[in-house]
Amino acid sequence: MKKLCLLAVVLLISLTTVFAQKGQKSVGVSLGYGSEMETLKLGVNFKYNFSDQFRVAPSFDYYLKKNGASFWGVNADANYLFNVGNGINVYPLAGLALIGVSIDGYYETGKYTDTEFGANLGGGLDFGLSSAIDLNVEAKYQILDNWNQFVVSAGISFKF
Repeated sequence: MKKLCLLAVVLLISLTTVFAQKGQKSVGVSLGYGSEMETLKLGVNFKYNFSDQFRVAPSFDYYLKKNGASFWGVNADANYLFNVGNGINVYPLAGLALIGVSIDGYYETGKYTDTEFGANLGGGLDFGLSSAIDLNVEAKYQILDNWNQFVVSAGISFKF
């Protein structure tokens, strides 16, 4: 099951390069917080609009190390955009998540590592500052194999 889900993530990410010439693209950075990790996250993302309403948004997140634990995440989310004003879009999101964890000194036996696969459900808001720059906020719930978490983030995207 994990291999099938990982294949789906890779497929979604690769679709963004196959159709990259058809719609608007942006690349961005974000700062956020994960409730289970209880630490800040730094993220990078790419967004590709297949139409005026539908886009894919693969991303990579790194959670700052805390108490010997470090986390990373790869996400492949789909957004359906609702234009609610001049340059303002609200969207629900659904997607796939692959989260890695590494804990030093786990139960005094050494290092613990694990990879969790799951789903993302949430939503966000894009606010266009100009034709080339968007500010965004996003909240999502990550449903994983052995634990779940709520993630909030804010960021900036540059369109090209």
